[in-house]
Amino acid sequence: MTEKTVRLMGEVLAERQRQDDKWGRQDHDLTVWLTVLAEEVGEVAQAILAERRGVQGGEARAALRASRAGLRAELIQVAAVATPTAEWLDEHTCQECGCTDEAGCEAGCWWTEPGLCSQCDPRL
Repeated sequence: MTEKTVRLMGEVLAERQRQDDKWGRQDHDLTVWLTVLAEEVGEVAQAILAERRGVQGGEARAALRASRAGLRAELIQVAAVATPTAEWLDEHTCQECGCTDEAGCEAGCWWTEPGLCSQCDPRL
């Protein structure tokens, strides 16, 4: 892993913390998480299109640099939203058997803790 990657991951973690501070811990279902993620990706697309229009229209260098900084910030936000989406998947999928909220164990099960169903929990 490069130093640049480590720095970017630090920025993603800082953005994740900023979002948690602003909204609190979010426990949406997968549909909501993917909707939020799609909205963030849409903002990336808007930033790319705005930059492209600026280049074609001869926008000043300073404005193009600002638009590139905005695009980068949106990409950091995408990564910060993708993180809790992946966490949600981990918490709502049994790490032992792979059952989920929608497709539980055949014998029936419940969550004993995030990522562990009652059929796979050795304590039961």
